[in-house]
Amino acid sequence: MKKLLVDLQSFEAINEYNCLYVDKTMYIHKMLEQGIYFFVSRPRRFGKSLMISVLKCFFENKKELFDNLWIAKRGNWKWEKYPVILLDFNVIGQDTKKELSEALEDSLKDICNDYGIELRGRSLQRKFRNIIVELANKTGRPVVILIDEYDKPILDNMDNIQRANENRDFLRGIYIQLKAN
Repeated sequence: MKKLLVDLQSFEAINEYNCLYVDKTMYIHKMLEQGIYFFVSRPRRFGKSLMISVLKCFFENKKELFDNLWIAKRGNWKWEKYPVILLDFNVIGQDTKKELSEALEDSLKDICNDYGIELRGRSLQRKFRNIIVELANKTGRPVVILIDEYDKPILDNMDNIQRANENRDFLRGIYIQLKAN
């Protein structure tokens, strides 16, 4: 019998530890066929982080993780590898705008190291843009950008509205790169 772990948010770990996974790949496949930009808003503790992890594995072409799931059996998924940028604000510090900026830059450096590219640019917004462009040029593939807990730097600071607004304005500058690129 498979283990049921409620707090596991890594699709790879679920496979590694032979845990129960409710197969939602049919719905994810349908969603991905509909377009290229998605905003998924669901209640807390409703599996958004796990879904992000599943999507990351899809786009990183980790087909072996999906062997017994709908997408591998009946889906017509094109198993191709895409460059993936994952920004997980669960692990990115976000108390002040400065801490948020530094932690986000560290995350961008890690992404660059993973792909063997250089972090270039003066502003963080420009660095983010350059990573997207360089990854697309290096791989010849569109870049997949996954953002988990996009609003955490704002919501965690609701007791300090000035700080929450600073973080919101800072993130707006980062997120605008998504639309532009």
